[in-house]
Amino acid sequence: MGERIRVFDWSGTALGPITAWSNSLMFVTRMMLSSKQPMCFFWGADLTMLYNDGYRSMLGKREPTALGQSFAEAWSNVWEDVLPITRSALSGVGVRVEERPLTMTRNGEPEETFWTFAYTPLHDDDGMVRGLINTTQDVTASVMDKRALAKAAVDAETMLEEQRQSNRQRLILQRELAHRMKNTLAIVQAIVSQTLKHSESVEAAGERISGRLAAMASAQDILTETNWSAADVVHVVESALRPHVDGSKRVKALGTQCRNLRAAGARPVPGDPRTCD
Repeated sequence: MGERIRVFDWSGTALGPITAWSNSLMFVTRMMLSSKQPMCFFWGADLTMLYNDGYRSMLGKREPTALGQSFAEAWSNVWEDVLPITRSALSGVGVRVEERPLTMTRNGEPEETFWTFAYTPLHDDDGMVRGLINTTQDVTASVMDKRALAKAAVDAETMLEEQRQSNRQRLILQRELAHRMKNTLAIVQAIVSQTLKHSESVEAAGERISGRLAAMASAQDILTETNWSAADVVHVVESALRPHVDGSKRVKALGTQCRNLRAAGARPVPGDPRTCD
């Protein structure tokens, strides 16, 4: 960039020919060119732009024409965004900005970028502020990495919460299964106890117990088929009572609010129909 600046026709800019530049302007130019830090500076009434080799990549496709342009022309798409801090630097107050989002058009398409930079006032030989120097760093990749890390953390927390919810549901299911097993065993115990109590013989009791357990299994199948959400009460009652019906008029199920009167193993009595209503 040193050679480009030396041979550039500065007479067509507000800076005038390079041979007429002030000592302060020459000093800033040499300092900028010798730095490895990407930087540029703007000088004079039009804030004419000069930059070093480290800054060239930040200009993208506009780099070949950016040298010698005014600040507002070279960075027209972000000029309004940086104007307040530019005015601050020109008033003699330096400004540092961290991870400033700027939508820049460097290669023909708008792109989201982030910058950390400092605007520092530049003084001429007479001590007056004549421009500002911009030491800058493109931190877009760093910001994007932090975004990705934050998103990964959120995704991980979401997965952990889903796992916790799954564990809670599994615990509820285990408790429910244990509860239903206890209920089932209690019903089986009641069926066996009541049947043995009211049976004439062990053989008769065994036959009745088998029938009643089969009826209970049938009712369980009905509930399982309906996913435990709903089942026709009459269907459940008829299924449960079927093994105990030894006549067409022994049991009648009426309506929709039926209780299984045989659930406790009540012994059928001839001529004594049991009714659910």
